[in-house]
Amino acid sequence: MRFLYTVIILFLCAMIGTCIGEILLFFIPEKWYFYNLISKSLNPMWKINSLDLIIFNLSFSLIFKINLFTLVGLIIGAVYTLRKI
Repeated sequence: MRFLYTVIILFLCAMIGTCIGEILLFFIPEKWYFYNLISKSLNPMWKINSLDLIIFNLSFSLIFKINLFTLVGLIIGAVYTLRKI
C-alpha cells in the first residue's frame, strides 16, 4: 500500500509541476533566457500504429511531456513521501 501511495504522489506532483511550467510560459516573455530554459522538454512516446484484429482495428499512443518543472515536481513529491513514510 505504501508503494502505491508513493507512486500516486510522485505522479500527481509531476503532473502539477508540468502544468505550472506550461502556465508560466504564458506569462514570461519569449526573449528572456528563462523562457528558453523552461520551454525545452522531452517527449518520449509509446505508439501502436495499427493493431488489426478481425473484429476491430486498434490504434494507441501515449506521449509524456517532461520539462524542468516536471523534475521539480518529482523532487518535491519524493521529499514529501519520504517524510511521510
